[in-house]
Amino acid sequence: MDLMDFVPSSDNVEVELKIKDKNLKNADGSNMTITVMSPFSKEYKKVLYNVSEKRLTLKDPKPQDFENLQLEQLVESTVDWNITWGGEQPKFNKELAREIYDKGFWIKPQIMEAQAALADFTIPSQTN
Repeated sequence: MDLMDFVPSSDNVEVELKIKDKNLKNADGSNMTITVMSPFSKEYKKVLYNVSEKRLTLKDPKPQDFENLQLEQLVESTVDWNITWGGEQPKFNKELAREIYDKGFWIKPQIMEAQAALADFTIPSQTN
């Protein structure tokens, strides 16, 4: 066994979007996916630190401030997608990501679950 076998091979996570355990498909038959930074990557940590710093500087914070910062963290940690929105397959951009995440409330839990699954592994038992 080698510890290197348990080091993530990518700094990104591709999330296949689902509704009721059924993969969502684009018109071309491909799965709808959103690619986000791994929570263990250096780039994700930069996003997390930037959002955390903004939280710390809030004066008289309101609940919507925290919700907006959480949305910002999700948008800033998204790197690509293969989705259909408004009948088109748009190229990734942060402005549209913000709109989609705001309206597609069910997407965020799927992303969080996929990110959490990276750390959710068990080391196979060895017999000597």
